[in-house]
Amino acid sequence: MNTPRWTGRQPPFRDPALAAIWARLDSGGRLDAADGLALFRTEDLPGLGWMARTVRRRLHGDAVTFVRNQVVNPSNVCTLRCGFCRFSVDADDPEAYDLEPEEIVTLLPGDVNEVHVVGGLHPERDWEYYLEVVALIRDRLPAATIKAWTAVEIVHFAKRFGIDEADVLGRLREAGLDMLPGGGAEIFAERVRRQLCPGKPDAERWLAVHRTAHGQGIPSNATMLYGHIETSEERVDHLLRLRGLQDETGGFRSFIPLPFQPGGSDLVERRTPPTDDLRTIAASRLLLDNIPTIKAYWVMTGETVAATAQHFGADDMEGTLGGERIAHAAEAETPAALTPNRLSRLITTAGWTPVERDGRHRVVDVRSDGPVLGMIPFLNSEPFHWNLDSGGFRLIPMAPRRMGQLAGQGVVDAGILSLMDLFDLEDRFRPLDYGIAVRHRARSVFLLSAREPRHLDGRQIGVTEETSTSVCLMRLLLARQHGCRPVLARVPAARHGRQLLSRFDALLVIGDRALTTAGHYARQFPFRLDLAEAWHDLTGLPFVFARWAVRRTLAEDLQRGLEAGLDQALRRYDTSDATRAERHGRRLGLAPEKVREYLDGFNYRFGDAERSAIERFRTMYGETIGDERERP
Repeated sequence: MNTPRWTGRQPPFRDPALAAIWARLDSGGRLDAADGLALFRTEDLPGLGWMARTVRRRLHGDAVTFVRNQVVNPSNVCTLRCGFCRFSVDADDPEAYDLEPEEIVTLLPGDVNEVHVVGGLHPERDWEYYLEVVALIRDRLPAATIKAWTAVEIVHFAKRFGIDEADVLGRLREAGLDMLPGGGAEIFAERVRRQLCPGKPDAERWLAVHRTAHGQGIPSNATMLYGHIETSEERVDHLLRLRGLQDETGGFRSFIPLPFQPGGSDLVERRTPPTDDLRTIAASRLLLDNIPTIKAYWVMTGETVAATAQHFGADDMEGTLGGERIAHAAEAETPAALTPNRLSRLITTAGWTPVERDGRHRVVDVRSDGPVLGMIPFLNSEPFHWNLDSGGFRLIPMAPRRMGQLAGQGVVDAGILSLMDLFDLEDRFRPLDYGIAVRHRARSVFLLSAREPRHLDGRQIGVTEETSTSVCLMRLLLARQHGCRPVLARVPAARHGRQLLSRFDALLVIGDRALTTAGHYARQFPFRLDLAEAWHDLTGLPFVFARWAVRRTLAEDLQRGLEAGLDQALRRYDTSDATRAERHGRRLGLAPEKVREYLDGFNYRFGDAERSAIERFRTMYGETIGDERERP
């Protein structure tokens, strides 16, 4: 079964309101509360699904991601009694349990990439317990993402132990915490919270915790519990408040709509129908234009609905979810866990390409039944990807460094390969005269340093995990201009907190992260070097960061089709489009004119200057650094 392709032809909407909404969305506009209500009330479910599917394909191509993860619920003892919860009990209840940190570690399989920790508000545990849980998990699984403690639990820790919430988050992060889960949001409407969860922090407190976490470099998820006593207006309000915080911080990584599980409660007679699940997923995708990932949580929706939801705007199936207790305590009628193969089959049967990711949303494996085209999910690549006719390829987003690795393994068949990776793969990949080159300043490839670059010899530089060519360009410039040979160490993108980075003398950041966060480190790293500008000052040439290439053994019609598609994509894309610039500005926290200025700085079609720059870089790197490829 082939994934539905976007052809540019919209369906005959049965609801005129959807046609008007799509016209605004397709031009880069943003939906408001009235539009949100129209999405939740329309009877044109196929039209709604088409819109959401088209938007998700522009963002994520053909990929549906999942992660190998383990859920840990350390205790079901909780001081709250929320109206929808069937998990929490009192300490003297026969069903009560408490896990010690050492017991928790024994539950963790060695092959998981993410650990999700959430429990109740325990009345007796001390502060050191929670730090020890995180620290022992970090020791057991040093590479896994630790996603632990909801905003409700963070508020509980602060009150119980007399610690400021910001300090709670900072100390957990130092113990090994990577991100916060999105639980505890329920519905933000005060009317609903008074009836459902009167003991929980209000909406403003929940949002404030996530705002503080984002400010410390701790990303998080967001949720919405629906299908109980809330109204459509309250759903829309909830989504727009999440969108507002994301405009402010950019820290939400994903949104997970959670259908209410009645589980014997008297709130509703039965679970909301699958059509409501699909509608909610679709409306969320269209309203939350600044949150990258929408998850279909199979534990609560069921496997079939979660797979179908990928056609309604979702792009992630969550994960294997071994050990989940809370939803199943509410009588969720789903398996206790799913295997990666089972998830892959569900995704493939639904017509998409299964992509295994880690907890930081980096591609681990692609299970494709056709040729794969790698997409770089950075703003500087959008002119190629926005309306690229895939021409028989499966479009999969991935960071530049991972694309080079998967191309070398035979998984990726075409893409904008990082220049250093392409040098290694030229015998297998044919370069095209398209790519990402900068005439002068890149504005998104920075060496941020605590001292002047000439004083970095032997000093430690933190290098973001997305980059390949930028590392080598930095090494070349430091060696050529300053005689410096620094020590490089990889820094996980999710862990760019100031305290973590205090051990580095400098930091290399690229892509959208550099656009949005470089200024945050001005006090710690007052010296800033734009690598492309430094290269231009040295050589007078543009710098080529990446170049399109296609596997030489692919059928010639696929190769020709890709070249034609790239040419057409560039002809259709207008970097000066004000509405598009405003949309990206909201997503990245930049003024629209800065977005246009940024995109206008790139060359996407290569001529003599770009080809000369490629060979000059290859020669200079060989003369200065040699054959060494130091990529930590």
